[in-house]
Formats: sequence, structure tokens, C-alpha cells
Amino acid sequence: MSRPFTPRSASTLRAHRPAGKEAGRAALDTVYQLAKTLEARQSVDFSVFSDERTGPVLEPLRWVLAALDNDRPYDWLAFEQVPTVLPVWEYMAEIFRREGYHVATGKLSAEQYGVPQTRKRAFLIARLDREVSLPAPTHRPYKRGVGKHEGDQDLLPWLSMADAIGWGMTHRPYPTIASGITGGPDREKVGGSGARKQIYVEKDAGRWIRNAADDARISMEEGAVLQSFPPGFPWQGSGTKIFQQIGNAVPPRLARAVLSAVIS
Repeated sequence: MSRPFTPRSASTLRAHRPAGKEAGRAALDTVYQLAKTLEARQSVDFSVFSDERTGPVLEPLRWVLAALDNDRPYDWLAFEQVPTVLPVWEYMAEIFRREGYHVATGKLSAEQYGVPQTRKRAFLIARLDREVSLPAPTHRPYKRGVGKHEGDQDLLPWLSMADAIGWGMTHRPYPTIASGITGGPDREKVGGSGARKQIYVEKDAGRWIRNAADDARISMEEGAVLQSFPPGFPWQGSGTKIFQQIGNAVPPRLARAVLSAVIS
């Protein structure tokens, strides 16, 4: 039986950040313990987390185990999350292997799959009937100071922001698209201070093609293109909701590569 399952959740595990490192480590340890409890087919209480968004990262495990117990297992699995969740995916992978799945985990960078954005995410893919591996890159990795046409000539050049929408950064891809609006009802700034600093560095160095906007804001349509969505994609809801959809989405080109690896 073929039933695709591609869950995403809003976990905020921060085990590898300097600030709050011990608290993050404690949350991660609790996730491991609860995962072990679920594997033993016992109920768990997600209220133990101070952040209500942490517990749902375990929901996919609960659902997969329930499907197995009901003799209706998923043929394949594909999970995506922020990079700090990779240890959880690796822990789940061991459980899935004990349940009969072949599993692969790791971090992928979006610009290596034709997305004009340096977005890194953690992935878990699995199948019941054969070995799996994460997709091989199709484009060169972005490295500071290394031109897009340098490096492995068997791979395509990475795409800059200017390549995608005709303005902005000419010497590197865009930083990660934020999921909230900070610049008005229909325009958005690049997000956190680290990403915004990258924009200013590009502008100060003269590697910035300007359009009508002379700051670091992008429209919703431009944000969608930088995520590799096609122009005119039928988003729904208010401007805030649309930016949340764009920022939270897996870039389609990256998703295509991952799903092709696990399905084909």
C-alpha cells in the first residue's frame, strides 16, 4: 500500500545555540526519552515542555508507529525541519530501522539544488522495501569568496538573488526567507540580524543591483520566487499569512530532489 507521509512541525529545539544551551540540551534529552516511550507503545505527555511547539516534533513518530501497529504501514517517509532538529531525526531513524525501515538522514543546503537561497534544513527519508539515500547535489555549494563558475565543473553554478528576480545580490544567493512581515503590509525585510548584516555587506561592497526599492525589502511575489515557487502561485489569505506560507515552505526544487530520491 502506497501512502505518502510528509509531516512538518514547529519545533523550536535549540540544543546547539550558545544562549540557553543547557535548557536546549535538557529539552533534547526529554525528546529522546519520550521517543523511547512511544517506541514502547506507551502514552506521552507533551506538557512537560515549556515551549508548546517542541512536543509536536514527535507526532510523526507516533503516527508511523500507529500505522505499523494497524498493519497499514507507510511505504515511505519524508521529514524536514530546521537544522537543530537533526539529532531528533537521527534518533528517530534508529527507531524506524528497528521497525523495518531503511533510513537516511542529513542536512541539505537549498542552493545546491537550484534554489537561489542559502537555506539549510535537516531531512529524514525512509522506505520499507529498499535502501535510500539523500539526493546528490545538482548545483555547486555557495562559499564566500568563491565564484559561482568555480569549483566542481560537473555541477551547475549556484543562483544569485539577481539571477532569480533581476535585482539584489549579484555574488551570492539570498539568505533564508523569513516567515513574518517587518516592512509593511506587502513588503518584508530579510529577517534576523545575521541575514540583514549579509545584505548590508553586499550593498556596501557594491554588489547590489537596485530596483525601485533602495533598501533590503522584497515583495511577497519576489520572496516566493526566491523560494523557487513559480510566479503567480495561488497563495491564500492575508499578506502576513502568505509570508508565513512562503517562509515556512520547503523550497519546491529542494522538495522535488528529496521526494525523487525516496519515491523513484
